[in-house]
Amino acid sequence: MTSDQLAGTVIGLIGAALVGGATTLPGMPGQQIGPSVFPAVIGSGLILCGILIALGVGQSLEDDAVTPNEDGTAAPPTKFSLPVAVMRAGLPLALLIFYVTTVKVLGFLIVAALIVAILALALGARPLPAVLLAAAASPLTHFVFGKLLRVPLAPGLLPPPW
Repeated sequence: MTSDQLAGTVIGLIGAALVGGATTLPGMPGQQIGPSVFPAVIGSGLILCGILIALGVGQSLEDDAVTPNEDGTAAPPTKFSLPVAVMRAGLPLALLIFYVTTVKVLGFLIVAALIVAILALALGARPLPAVLLAAAASPLTHFVFGKLLRVPLAPGLLPPPW
């Protein structure tokens, strides 16, 4: 069993445990969507990701990212300097602070899209896929939390159409 297969299996089992635990949560009287929905959706996503990792989906993308030396052997990974490593480690905290301080003015859709795009770019995505991901993830997340789960989210400069 390879490390990817083991990691995928563990992630899938964690997702299955989450889904199993979610089924034991009581429903909310008078509501179609109760407290079990969110953990069940997250658990299902973990199961799907675990299966994909265990099957090696996307492995060819990682293999292509390795730059071979002239003799055909794999080049050692690029080492980051300490300031770059600190910036990457601190980026989620900085983006969380950015969210808290700007969401009331700019609104959830704009702030979430900026955060997704910045994180995608920081993780090595090309600009166009990062922008497309941000443009899709922000409204989808707002719809799930704002409309389905009825969590109030700041409308800001760009209120959602629903």
